[in-house]
Amino acid sequence: MKNFVFRKGLVIGIIILFVGACILPSINGYIIKKINFLDNQNFEFVSGEFIVKFTEDFKNYPSDINELNKKYQVSSMIKIFKNHENTILDNIYIFNVPEDSNILSIVDEYSSKPFVQYAEPNYLLSLFSTPNDKFFNKQYGLHNTGQEIWLGIYGTEDADIDAPEAWDIETGSQDVTIAIIDTGVDYTHPDLEGNIWINEEEIADNGIDDDNNGYIDDRIGWDFVGESISNPAPDNDPLDDYGHGTHCSGIASAVTDNGIGVAGTSWNCKIMCLRAAGTILGKLNSDAAVESIVYATDNGADVISMSWGSTSPKNSIKDALDYAYENNVVLIAASGNDPFSDKFYPAAYENVIAVAASDWDDNLALFSTYGDWVDVTAPGFRIYSTMPTYNVILNLFGMNKNYDFMDGTSMSCPMVAGLAGLLISYNLSLTNEEVRDFINTASDWINTDDKIANGRINAHKALLIASGVSLPPNKPSIFGPTDGNKGTEYTYNTSANTDPDGDDLYYLFDWDDSTLSDWVGPFASGEKGSASHKWNKQGNYQIRVKARDSYGIESLWSDPLSVTMPRNKAIQTSTFLNFLTGHLNLFPILHRLLL
Repeated sequence: MKNFVFRKGLVIGIIILFVGACILPSINGYIIKKINFLDNQNFEFVSGEFIVKFTEDFKNYPSDINELNKKYQVSSMIKIFKNHENTILDNIYIFNVPEDSNILSIVDEYSSKPFVQYAEPNYLLSLFSTPNDKFFNKQYGLHNTGQEIWLGIYGTEDADIDAPEAWDIETGSQDVTIAIIDTGVDYTHPDLEGNIWINEEEIADNGIDDDNNGYIDDRIGWDFVGESISNPAPDNDPLDDYGHGTHCSGIASAVTDNGIGVAGTSWNCKIMCLRAAGTILGKLNSDAAVESIVYATDNGADVISMSWGSTSPKNSIKDALDYAYENNVVLIAASGNDPFSDKFYPAAYENVIAVAASDWDDNLALFSTYGDWVDVTAPGFRIYSTMPTYNVILNLFGMNKNYDFMDGTSMSCPMVAGLAGLLISYNLSLTNEEVRDFINTASDWINTDDKIANGRINAHKALLIASGVSLPPNKPSIFGPTDGNKGTEYTYNTSANTDPDGDDLYYLFDWDDSTLSDWVGPFASGEKGSASHKWNKQGNYQIRVKARDSYGIESLWSDPLSVTMPRNKAIQTSTFLNFLTGHLNLFPILHRLLL
């Protein structure tokens, strides 16, 4: 019966979304167009709108600008950041033209002018989550004991971020704020309400911009896309009616140790609610993303979590991110949910920590985007977190209210944001670059086959580094032939192991034949080590390796590698066989067979 109800609900949901997609082009002019770039990747953008950043001397070209605006029937040209003169955000405008305008042609012509630094459509950016069914209430990403994850699938012990160990050092401070730029947040959720950021300088509902930040009554954040497609005016209510943003918020900083629900990576850091994605589309406008980044920066966010993006870089978003980085904000973004190495933005920008997804066995998640441009992984497969306490779009796909599981690098991103919150809470004087270095160097090398720059985050190690403790090298792995012949020399390599302190490494190999190698090295942190050995007896061997840094601090032994040296035994000749071969003339049939 439950399966029938679920299927019926899913069909109804699909019908609703299909009808919405059909009528969407006629609703209040909010039309979706597709861009087909050279890489055949489709990009969505808002019709009738584009973004331009002028050069500093653009005011010397008033007639040229007016001529262009007249040619394309520009109805409005609005400066996005009125209070950021003489910064990287100055001279960025959003233009409005007729809905049926060819935005690509317009953008191309504006871009060609000497007074234009760049021009681009008002892109829509995809979220990085995959809705799924409800499973067991397990948060293996924080603490993996090898428990059952889903339908007889069990995790691997310690394939987690060592959160309980980290919480012994720091649980997060309410003086630290994590901005979640997403579909909004259910700020009434009992597991989130106590950690929602409040703009203390704003008096609620008095219709006045009390703090003069350009936003009236922005007591709990801001909605940059409006109540609905039919009412797209931004407002001061960033309530989530999709579900994605609430899920990300719980991962970053659900209220913890309160006897209900789930634990956040941070227990106490504040969540700044910024809604930049529409309800039905579940996508972000470029201008809403840009304004959200700047709002978060200007209103004191320490960390910005971005579980969205596309394979196309956006100049306006990069400008906003550079502005945030210059103001010491830690920037974190999901790497994407395509299992290839193509770069996704904003994650691929230099100043952003790019996060891939791992699973309960410390493998790279099957759906995760990867590449040497990706900084770290964090658990992102079957992640249990908060969901809105009321009906939202994701409920149409079978997801539950209050709490449920999701998959995606969207889930990995706020886990790293929560760790950044813990680090800043521990030491409020840390720079964003120091936070990034601690997160990267403290990662555990896992089964990613060198597909990313570092490993899976380790909250405990990161906090130990922040405290000044000298840490041992990460546990290495060993690779090489698993069978061979005795008396033959074989070479074995370590993983590209890292030292949290960046020290050079030496390696010791245990060959399991009562011999050890000398300490070989030095090798730079992140460089593979190697050594050779030959076994003089046949047998099965369990070989292993460990690392030591320049100060003599040793890692754990690696997991063993099984090696077999088969018996290399000469054929024994018997007396009877010697008689036969010596008297072949007495046995003509045998003689013929042997000739």
